[in-house]
Amino acid sequence: SVADNVYESKYIYDGGSSNNCSITQSNQGVNCEVTFTIRKSITGPIYLYYELQNFYQNHRRYILSKSITQLQGQVLSQGDVELSCNPLYLNGTTLLNPCGLIANSFFNDVFTLNSAASIPSTVTLDETNIALPSDKASLFAQVQ
Repeated sequence: SVADNVYESKYIYDGGSSNNCSITQSNQGVNCEVTFTIRKSITGPIYLYYELQNFYQNHRRYILSKSITQLQGQVLSQGDVELSCNPLYLNGTTLLNPCGLIANSFFNDVFTLNSAASIPSTVTLDETNIALPSDKASLFAQVQ
């Protein structure tokens, strides 16, 4: 079956294992490197996924904190986004664009894959076409 050709390996790198990569406060500036070995010969394509624990993207407050109109590229006033983007629509006195918790949540983990030590080289990660075409075409746009 197809499942027979799947290789899965889980590595916890946020302090829950032998490495010391835990983040205890925002903007901590922690750099962490985790090295692991895949002990099986794998043929492509290879997909890399990562999982976040205790991050609640389905929490009501998080889901509602956005302005679809603003994400579609329209310039809006504070009054237009204050209710829909609450609690994150201003940075001091500057109106955020995009506003809201969703638009201002991001992860900056960087992944690098290297081939076997006997043939050292970096494996290229293809990050193209990872957004849904429908989202690119109609949901998110640059401000005009």
